Amino acid sequence: MADIKDLYNRISKFLEIQGYQKFLERAETLYYDESGNDKHLIIKGEKLNTNYDAVFVLGGIQSEDLLSIDECKDSLGIDKTKELKAKNDLKGSFFDVLKKTKVTNVLKLIEKKGWHIHFNAIQILYYGFVDIIDL
Repeated sequence: MADIKDLYNRISKFLEIQGYQKFLERAETLYYDESGNDKHLIIKGEKLNTNYDAVFVLGGIQSEDLLSIDECKDSLGIDKTKELKAKNDLKGSFFDVLKKTKVTNVLKLIEKKGWHIHFNAIQILYYGFVDIIDL
């Protein structure tokens, strides 16, 4: 069985051949957050433990340099001592939220800094059924 150094060297050589070795040891900052995570979909009696159309959201920001949550809060006009909460700070429909100056400011900041973002939204009931069927 190959040890970790041998595995690292193989991966490093493979990436070097393809011109991607510089990405192997690059320091990066990552922030992740989730909202609406009910953990499990439970049917008890004739009711669910969550709203049938609840959505679980996982999102994050990645950067090669230090990410500043304070800059994000400044862009949103939020006190630096407060936690960012979508239910408080981003009220309205998806399209209404996208039209808000605060959100536009954050998106401009992300573009200016070259940060990468990801966003995944899963409708809990659908995911629960897909998860059950996939078993």
